[in-house]
Amino acid sequence: MMAEITRAAGVADAGRIRASRHPARFFTEAGVKAFHVDELKQARAWIGA
Repeated sequence: MMAEITRAAGVADAGRIRASRHPARFFTEAGVKAFHVDELKQARAWIGA
């Protein structure tokens, strides 16, 4: 059995990744959040929360 994904983080240096989280919510019930490359540590912490 596959584990349920509850959070997904996108990390990129382009603003497009932030815009892509809006449509992503239609395909999953998981929390989706975008982070800048400089926020990698925060992205990992958010995934683990």
